[in-house]
Amino acid sequence: MSRLRRIIGGLLGGARTADSAAEESLDVNLEQAAENRSEADTDALMRNAVGRHMKGDLEGAKAAYRAVLEVKSDHVDALHLLGSVFGQQGQLSPARELLERALELAPENGAAMVDLGNVYRADGEAKRALECYQNALGVSRDSAAAHRNIGYMQLEIGNQGEGLEHLKTALAIEPDVLQDQFTLAETLAKSGAHAEAIPHYTKALELKPDLAVAHNHLAFSLSACGLHDAAVKHYGKAIELDPKDYVARNDFGLLLHKFTRFDAAVEQFEKTIELNPEFPGGYLNLGNVQRDLRRFAEARRCYEKALELDPDNPDAHNNLSTVLKDQGRVAEATIHVRRALELRSGFTEAHSNLLMNLQYMDDVTVDALYHAHVDWVSRQIAKDVRPVSDHLNSVHLDRPLRIGYLSPDFCTHPVGLFLAPVLESHDRSRVHVTCYDDLYQGDAVTEQLRSLADEWRSIAGLGDDRIAETIRGDGIDILVDLAGHTANNRMRLFAHKPAPVQATWIGYLHSTGLPQMDYLIADAVTVPEDTEQRFSETVVRLPQCFLCYGQPDNRPESVPPPAVVNGYVTFGCYNNLAKVSDETLKLWKRILEHKANSRLLLKNSVFNDAESRDEYMQKLKALGFKATRLILEGSSTHGEYFSSYGRIDIALDPFPFSGGTVSADALWMGVPVVTLAGDRMASRTSASILECLGLDFLVTHDRDAYVNAALSLAEDEAKLASLRDGMRRRFCHTALGEPAIFTANLETVYRHMWRQWCRQCDGRG
Repeated sequence: MSRLRRIIGGLLGGARTADSAAEESLDVNLEQAAENRSEADTDALMRNAVGRHMKGDLEGAKAAYRAVLEVKSDHVDALHLLGSVFGQQGQLSPARELLERALELAPENGAAMVDLGNVYRADGEAKRALECYQNALGVSRDSAAAHRNIGYMQLEIGNQGEGLEHLKTALAIEPDVLQDQFTLAETLAKSGAHAEAIPHYTKALELKPDLAVAHNHLAFSLSACGLHDAAVKHYGKAIELDPKDYVARNDFGLLLHKFTRFDAAVEQFEKTIELNPEFPGGYLNLGNVQRDLRRFAEARRCYEKALELDPDNPDAHNNLSTVLKDQGRVAEATIHVRRALELRSGFTEAHSNLLMNLQYMDDVTVDALYHAHVDWVSRQIAKDVRPVSDHLNSVHLDRPLRIGYLSPDFCTHPVGLFLAPVLESHDRSRVHVTCYDDLYQGDAVTEQLRSLADEWRSIAGLGDDRIAETIRGDGIDILVDLAGHTANNRMRLFAHKPAPVQATWIGYLHSTGLPQMDYLIADAVTVPEDTEQRFSETVVRLPQCFLCYGQPDNRPESVPPPAVVNGYVTFGCYNNLAKVSDETLKLWKRILEHKANSRLLLKNSVFNDAESRDEYMQKLKALGFKATRLILEGSSTHGEYFSSYGRIDIALDPFPFSGGTVSADALWMGVPVVTLAGDRMASRTSASILECLGLDFLVTHDRDAYVNAALSLAEDEAKLASLRDGMRRRFCHTALGEPAIFTANLETVYRHMWRQWCRQCDGRG
């Protein structure tokens, strides 16, 4: 209608405005005026016609335009606007005939050309429509209508670049067209250009402040640009304007979840489901929050409901897999993650999850693991990623190195905890450290790490290409991956090879499979020289241990073995349940059967969820455990967690995926750890820690030896007491316990990597 106002205003030559024409009396006697046959009356008839047209009285307008044509059959504007009315009513044949007649009389009438193009377009004749619009531009390059329609047509056929340019030109001429502003914003946002979309959404809201969908979509783009407070404001406005818009509530919930406002996110997702119980996304997203709230059984039900509504939803299969894995149901989890990959072959996250699941399964061989990782690369990387080959880093053997650490786990997480003492101990005359933080919401450990880094880059939500440019701009010499195929990894970024040397360390206990990952940092225990393991990376071995635990502060003192007071031995395991394989449980059952009156304490956040705890207890009872010998506990505060080690005498390590942080924590608290070292890196972490501390006798190599070692220790209270009393002293002067020793070793390894690259560059520098 706004375009019609502009056309009519032009027809009236400024003597009358379009609005005043619309207010003209509609009571003219059309038959009498036509009978008078006076050309002088045509102005009055036209004013009457356009008035009716502007009021939306299309039938009245048709009669009035016809009256004009009765008086003057070659009245160009009457022919044009009568054709426009027919077009508005979908009567395309008469519309075309009238517009073509108008153009025969006035070939330079750009507005009629555009309207004729609209008729052709409505009739499916896109080529002729486009010719009309282009002819209109030939008459006037400032025809906003022509640019607008060409823009829409180009967008419809997928020519986004050209379509956007024409829409932008139309808006430069006529900026107050709501539909154009909104369409341009939508198109930009869908292509990922959220920053460019924001001003157009904003302009659309200036034109129509109560447009709920614009508030919703503006909020989404603001969030994508990191403007989260503004996003919250506009989501709130969208919901206020349209409380029944379940899509806005779902999007708002996603933002709240991202920033760990879990309760508020649950509220929005529950309202989403209430408004549309058939929307699978509501259940899927609610399940994600419930999982983060450690409500595992409820999360599982949400994912199952999503699959009931949409059985072929790959995200629901993948997320159900993760919660099943959390609950220790790895075989079931693997079925669902494989199904997710069948449904979406390029599902990188699900494929990484599959690789993690395989490492928890003791019937998967080292060769099968290696080939699974190579398959990940061939399916997820090889076809569309071209590594950088022209690194411009200064080729000098002994200059200070710029080291980059990249992780989504710079927080209270094993990676963050193991990295902190290393960052603090780096020799700033030898290295400059930049941390690339891929975490939306940090914690106290995040702030500690930030204070220890020379540079800190927040990269959460950024695309791989942009991060790669940042890393290259920072001149990073060695980029260290601390995630591998764990959650929220950036393997595709490493495939771009933004740094000349790339290495993976501590976050993932296997080869990444990525050819662009040059090195894997390990030690002689986790990856022996004669290992049967296979790696796509060159393995470099640190002396003693590949981990640095330091000598942590704020830990309670160890206490005597509880068996002295209890009169029975308590075995324990605090590892995640995915590591506790059925074969592990069978050995633990043997140990309890052979040690009278002993107990087994399992501590895990899954057991905070009463339903999940009850399910796991039923599993143990089905395997033959007696409930009276079992203690299942949920997670606790930091201090309570360490104090709880005073309640167990011996820690039992799971297999084939051994403990890491949990084993180091237990040992620091004086609790000996019995481990079964297997044939892969993931099964040898505890062995590495124990051998570094001189506790080789706790490292076993077959199942009978594992059972016997645990039972032998359980029979020797004096040995248990002696181990506790002297355990912390064992950390002193080892790479595991002394960050300065460990970090010097690590820097030596970095220098070796760098010199290898320099030599590949023909020794220049």
